[in-house]
Amino acid sequence: MCFSATASFVASAGLFSASVYMVKVARPLNFRALVSIIMPLGFSLQQAAEGCVWVALNHGDQQLANICGIIYTFICILLWPVYMPLLGMVNEFNPKRRMAFAIIMVSALLYGLNSSLPIISQRALVQPAIVNQCIVYSIRPNILATFGYIPIALVAIPSYMHRILYVSFGSFSMLISSHRYLGVLGFMIGIAYFISYTVYSVISGSIWCYYAAIISILMIKIDRTLKRPV
Repeated sequence: MCFSATASFVASAGLFSASVYMVKVARPLNFRALVSIIMPLGFSLQQAAEGCVWVALNHGDQQLANICGIIYTFICILLWPVYMPLLGMVNEFNPKRRMAFAIIMVSALLYGLNSSLPIISQRALVQPAIVNQCIVYSIRPNILATFGYIPIALVAIPSYMHRILYVSFGSFSMLISSHRYLGVLGFMIGIAYFISYTVYSVISGSIWCYYAAIISILMIKIDRTLKRPV
């Protein structure tokens, strides 16, 4: 988390424990169940990566911080926008809504690849730094787009559109689900995103990921309701 390595590692351990619990109680352990388990497991990995960023920066190891920052950023901008509509799709029995989730998932994949490929191919571009006791993930100036455009894309995207697309793919897409609890989960994550951005601005990404990680623990309860649309 943005606040400390301890907060990140504690959250990571808790989410990993939740993942293990979901594996043990899953009956049967099929593809649908595995997709549900990805949520706490993915956030666990992300929080562990940020904890390592804290440790690396505190010990002056910028190279390790950059590598861990790549893992954190990759999960943030590629995994989550694609994963959420996938979660909705595998639990959706309504054919039209299932098709809608599939279209959203493909769109999210294209969006995520557009944003993440430059980072994956040039890892030094991700440079985490501690600013006012918080972690800020910055991009090296050599690929920065100007005039308010997001610098981590093959196709330049206005910053306001980037935020709209990200939160639409990664949270509010769940509102079309036949499962009301999945809709509530997506809505909560989306609201957490806007609160984080409004209150914390520059460090909002790190704050939001922590809030979303905590919210994802609800999957333990929600997964038990996903046998049929409710």
